[in-house]
Amino acid sequence: MKKKELYKIYDRNYKEFFSNKFAIRELLETFVNVDLVKYIDFNSVEIINKSFILDSNKEKESDIIYKIKLKEQYSDISLYIVILLEFQSSVDKKMLYRMIEYTLLLYKELEKTNKKLPPVFPIVLYTGSKKWNVPNDLNQIVKGNELLKDYGLKFKYFLLDVNKYTKEQLQEIGNIISTLFLAEIIETENIQELGNQIDKLIENENNKENIKQLIKFILNIYKKDEEIDYNKLQEDLNSKFRSGSMLVENVLKFEKKARMKGFKEGIEKGKLKVKLKVKLKVELKVQGIS
Repeated sequence: MKKKELYKIYDRNYKEFFSNKFAIRELLETFVNVDLVKYIDFNSVEIINKSFILDSNKEKESDIIYKIKLKEQYSDISLYIVILLEFQSSVDKKMLYRMIEYTLLLYKELEKTNKKLPPVFPIVLYTGSKKWNVPNDLNQIVKGNELLKDYGLKFKYFLLDVNKYTKEQLQEIGNIISTLFLAEIIETENIQELGNQIDKLIENENNKENIKQLIKFILNIYKKDEEIDYNKLQEDLNSKFRSGSMLVENVLKFEKKARMKGFKEGIEKGKLKVKLKVKLKVELKVQGIS
C-alpha cells in the first residue's frame, strides 16, 4: 500500500475515533499531566470542523480542534485544544515552527468572532517508531531568550509520544485509549496480548459502545485496504461480547493476505523472476526435461 493511502486511513480512523467525547476525556485525563485538565467541563466538548494543516503536510498528518468550556473560577472561558496527529515515522525537525504557525492561523480565525482571544492548548500526538528528538519549547532553540524576560517569545506544545510507553505500562493503565496505543506499538509475535487486553476491557468497562469503536478502529488500521463484515462483528459483540480471539484471528488473517499480496507484487515486478527461472531449470533437468 502507498504511504499516501495509509495516511488517509489513519486520518479518517483517528478523526472518527477522537470525535467521541469519551476519547478526548480519557486521553487528557490519562496521558496529559497538566493542571489545566482538572478545570475542563467535559460535558461541553464541541468539535470544530476546521483544519489549519498546510497543503504540503496533509499527506503525513491530521488535526482535530475541540472547543471546551472551563469550570470553577474559569467558567467564563472557553478553551481550544488542538491535537496534531503526526503519522509519519520520521521526526519533523520543523514541528515547533509549524505548531507556532498553526496556532497563529487558528488565532486569526478566532479573532473574527472573539473580542478577547481564548486560550489554545497545542498537543502533538506522535505514533511513529523513531525517537522524538526535536525541541518542543521555543526556549530550547533561542539562545539567551531568558534575558528578554517578558519581551521574549514563549511557546511550547505538549508532546504525547506513544512510543515512550512500554506495553507493560499501557497494559497496567488498562483503559480504552491505552489499548489503542498498545495496538500501535505491539509486535506481531505479541498480538495475542492485544486480544487479551480487549477481553479485560469487555469485562471491566461499562460503556460497551466505546469498546466497539475501539475494535472497529484497530481492525481498520490493521486490515489497511481489506474489507470486514461489521454486521457480523456487531452480532458477535451483541451476543457474547467476547472479541479478543476474533480480533487476533482477523489481524493474523490480514497479515497473511498482506504477505501473499507482497509476494505476488514481487513476481509481477520481476523481482522474483530470476530465482524462479533458475529453480525451474534445475527441476526440469532433474526430471530429464530440456
